[in-house]
Amino acid sequence: METPSTPISKDIESVLRGHPYKAIMRLAWPAPLSMILHTLFAVVDLVWVGRLGPTPIAAVISATFVLWIMYSLVGVLSTGVVAMVSRFLGAGQFDQARDVAEETWRFALIFACLIAVPGYLFSQPIIDIMRLDPVVAKTASDYLGIYFLTTIFIVISEWAAALFRASGNTRTPLIVFAVGLGLNMVLDPLFI
Repeated sequence: METPSTPISKDIESVLRGHPYKAIMRLAWPAPLSMILHTLFAVVDLVWVGRLGPTPIAAVISATFVLWIMYSLVGVLSTGVVAMVSRFLGAGQFDQARDVAEETWRFALIFACLIAVPGYLFSQPIIDIMRLDPVVAKTASDYLGIYFLTTIFIVISEWAAALFRASGNTRTPLIVFAVGLGLNMVLDPLFI
């Protein structure tokens, strides 16, 4: 085991040396709240889009099925980052944890492009598979294309949240996500 080159944070210390039950509860409670907030993002969007009528709401709901696939792929990256970085942090191998974080940063950028570019270019053919009403399909494709342009921000934010979780800090991603939800609630009426 390597000598720690970085002081152990309070979060890592409590996971490594604290009571296991308390550590699990402290790490776990933000997870269901984060999932609820994630769902509320979509609900807030649908509330505002719903005011535009049935076609826009049908388009957003249809596009959401495709976005679930994207979020599943991003979840694979996030899970890998947590597993790899936390392993090295737990072993006190901080330099290796930093190396993995840097390498996964580069991978996250490439990964975002591998999702965003085909997603944007093929939004219409992807939506066409659903055989929607032509107006709904066009609106869904436009929405999906715009959403895929934001993939880099989604991937990088999930990568950063994974680093926090890997270091035993599950609260910070929850707080950031809550602030993002608040901004979404304020900005949705302006952009929709």
